[in-house]
Amino acid sequence: MNNTPSKLIILCIHLLGCILFTASNSCAQPPPEEVIIDQLADLYQPVVFDHSMHSEMYDCSLCHHTNDNAWQNRSCFRCHRERLVDDKSRCSTCHSTTNYKEAETTTTRNQDPKYHIDIPALKGAWHLLCRNCHVQDDGPTDCQGCHVFTAKGKSFFNEKK
Repeated sequence: MNNTPSKLIILCIHLLGCILFTASNSCAQPPPEEVIIDQLADLYQPVVFDHSMHSEMYDCSLCHHTNDNAWQNRSCFRCHRERLVDDKSRCSTCHSTTNYKEAETTTTRNQDPKYHIDIPALKGAWHLLCRNCHVQDDGPTDCQGCHVFTAKGKSFFNEKK
């Protein structure tokens, strides 16, 4: 029996899959040049994170530690291997935007807190990552180096004008 038509169909399906995969990857949006962090905009002016500069200096996986299936924490991979790259590009996908104690009881991501108890909330994750890197590479490490008070912030923290 001649298998040529079957082989041809399999080859065509394989090539079509390769073309679609390549096309879907080339349509990905480029990363932003800046990321504005403004969760506490009433007390602080927004922090403008120069994503472009940092991405030229460091490998993406340093911050995006679950990017492109390059999971740095293998224990996450056990349950979350199906996550797409686009899902993981936002820090708030895994790091709660509320304080940890609140997040522990209100977030649906932490269905089983024994596996998620070590995940810092978003603010903690930024401070751990940014400050530790800044200490190592001479970036600003004092609070005011990144966080400039608004008028309400100065009043709230009893800062002199």
